[in-house]
Amino acid sequence: MRWLKEQHRCWLKSVCRHPRTVMVLAVILCGGAGAAIALALLERDVASLSVWDIDRARAADLAQRLRGAGSVEITVAPPNLQSDVAINATPLGMRENDLIPLSLENLRSGAVVADAIMKPARTKLLREAQHRGHPIQEGRHMRDNQAAAVWS
Repeated sequence: MRWLKEQHRCWLKSVCRHPRTVMVLAVILCGGAGAAIALALLERDVASLSVWDIDRARAADLAQRLRGAGSVEITVAPPNLQSDVAINATPLGMRENDLIPLSLENLRSGAVVADAIMKPARTKLLREAQHRGHPIQEGRHMRDNQAAAVWS
């Protein structure tokens, strides 16, 4: 988990380029990648962090573990109107017929939508978010920053 967290730091710099330093973030899926992203986010100057998984017990477990890593408010809830950034860390989007893993209708205007999926570069989630006017962050940026971190 430590290595994954280190690799996500550079990617998060570009995801968290929002003009405000205090942000409300939501990470979807509480597996390894989602947990590493959430842990790396706690090192940023965020106001609160929300984690979400269709397995609510899994999300609650991750939230409890993350609470020990700092003083940031951590909740179990899907991205919503308070979210500045929503990050998809699920495998949903790797296939064209996959469902979109979050409700874009529940995001405020201008919220950044990021996807950890690298291929395809523009998942259905990102295409739909961009169509609705949300800034997007592709998964390939995570890969690019991970490679840069390994080789520097």
